[in-house]
Amino acid sequence: MSDETKDTQNEETPTAEFNPKWLTGLTFKGATAKKVKEDGRERLRHVPFERPLKESDVLSWREEATEVVIVTADGRKYRVRK
Repeated sequence: MSDETKDTQNEETPTAEFNPKWLTGLTFKGATAKKVKEDGRERLRHVPFERPLKESDVLSWREEATEVVIVTADGRKYRVRK
């Protein structure tokens, strides 16, 4: 999503900015492709990983009265208290 979309979602509070503290304790889950030799042939295996969520992983977010809703690139939706 572009920055323009993020700005239009937060029209209610034009001075609102994303606070990285909201990501504390949240995780990003994904998988990396790894070549493995199996039965004499190279095969692709997907190895899962989990790491702390980064600001670049956030697709969209919006502020509500007492919480912030965050949607991430791995398809998860978090509701975090402000």
